[in-house]
Amino acid sequence: MVHRVQAFYGLDHWTVIDTPIAAFWGLLRDIDRISAERDRRALRLHLTAGRGDAANVQDIQRALMAEMGVPVLPDAPPERDRAGLLALKSMNTDPSARAWRG
Repeated sequence: MVHRVQAFYGLDHWTVIDTPIAAFWGLLRDIDRISAERDRRALRLHLTAGRGDAANVQDIQRALMAEMGVPVLPDAPPERDRAGLLALKSMNTDPSARAWRG
């Protein structure tokens, strides 16, 4: 199961091992859901392209554009949280905070 999560999401072994267990099971469950969604979209595109009808192709283009939506752009650049960043960096460099990797 670890290797399946690793391969699907492109994560290294220790990143998967360090994932909290509830998040790991969520990631594992989502693999089939995401794969099914991709397969469904590919099937829909294949069937539409097979018909060769211009109206069907336009319908699928409109549907895909609607699924893509509009990107959300911030009104202003976010303020940086320097104190929070330094706190995160200090946690990352604390050798006692991570398990021994052998």
